[in-house]
Amino acid sequence: MKLIPRNQYMLLGTGVLLLVALVAVIVFCQGMAYANKKAAVQVANDDAFYSLEGMKLLKNPQDGHLRNLFEGSLYGSALTLSDLCLKHPAWIQPDHYNLLVHIRDYLKQNGNGNPSFRPVAEVEAKVAEAITRVESIHPNVQEWKTTRIDLRVLGDENEPKR
Repeated sequence: MKLIPRNQYMLLGTGVLLLVALVAVIVFCQGMAYANKKAAVQVANDDAFYSLEGMKLLKNPQDGHLRNLFEGSLYGSALTLSDLCLKHPAWIQPDHYNLLVHIRDYLKQNGNGNPSFRPVAEVEAKVAEAITRVESIHPNVQEWKTTRIDLRVLGDENEPKR
């Protein structure tokens, strides 16, 4: 009894096809992981941006519940963006760096946060660590600094097309 089929080329073709399919699945998974990491940086950046702008706009003391909402969102997104800056500093663009600088300045100026949230000192330390890391990696970071953040519309035409 022979276990080898009569047409050995059919067996070879099936093996090659399975190998190509396996390589395609591995490449697809790596591409998805890369895209998810890039999207996580963008989502954290956008969330931190809108939270910071919301905090700056809320001057009325009656809006305390909205202030708490934006403050919690700002702390969480600032920590997320800082963690991503520390893990993937090569992906950080000028917008991300400038936002971290503005968050650091805002926290230094208005550091008395809600005691139920994370301590402001912890958030400030993480943001400062991320800024230091980005400054050590990118040689031209001084050219990135701006005095204000412009409100960006998602899907701006200046972004590269994918």
